[in-house]
Amino acid sequence: MKYCQYCGTQLVDDAKFCSNCGKSVPQLSNQHTQSQGDDNVLNNQRVLINKLSVRQKTNGIIWLVIGCIQIILGLTGFWGALIVGILNIISSVKDIKKSSYILTNQNGIVNEYEPITGAIVVLIYNILIGGVIGILGSIYYLLFVRGFVMENKTQFLLMQTDEPIYNRKSIPRSEKNIYMDVFLTEVEAANGVEKEVFVDGLKDPLKVNFPKNVKNGDKLAI
Repeated sequence: MKYCQYCGTQLVDDAKFCSNCGKSVPQLSNQHTQSQGDDNVLNNQRVLINKLSVRQKTNGIIWLVIGCIQIILGLTGFWGALIVGILNIISSVKDIKKSSYILTNQNGIVNEYEPITGAIVVLIYNILIGGVIGILGSIYYLLFVRGFVMENKTQFLLMQTDEPIYNRKSIPRSEKNIYMDVFLTEVEAANGVEKEVFVDGLKDPLKVNFPKNVKNGDKLAI
């Protein structure tokens, strides 16, 4: 078995193109290709977790500044802003601590960031009580923190193991094969297509790039 050196997707032995990213697969030994694929995947995952950590810390700093401004406004007589400001400062400290924590533990990242109700509640009470300045923090979180996790949801799900990303020498691979029925038209099978498929254990569908000339019974890594 060999793996794509660009995205780490498991490939059939005679594959010339990756079924996930579509790039040409060099005809190297299986062991070399798997090792190189593991290195690329781990590097990509480490880059993602670093970016999330930085964005989470930035989010905390933004809310810290917003909370301080709201407290100053509250001391001038706007008592509602004073209360919201204190709550935002407490939240900002937690966000900054979380930015360090996710570097050592990648379990549950998607489950934590996927819900949107809490962010909307924070946005609403900042608008109604804390002033429109709270909109800035909510927008940053929704677009650049939560949005970043949702955009890279599959990769963050793959990081979920008991071993932190920086301690890993290779990426964990499931020994179980997942079989599912996917219907492709003759045109799709001949020309290749991107389709959404549902996998047991995942709430949302995954996008799978089916290569050209795929045949019934072919095994594709997702």
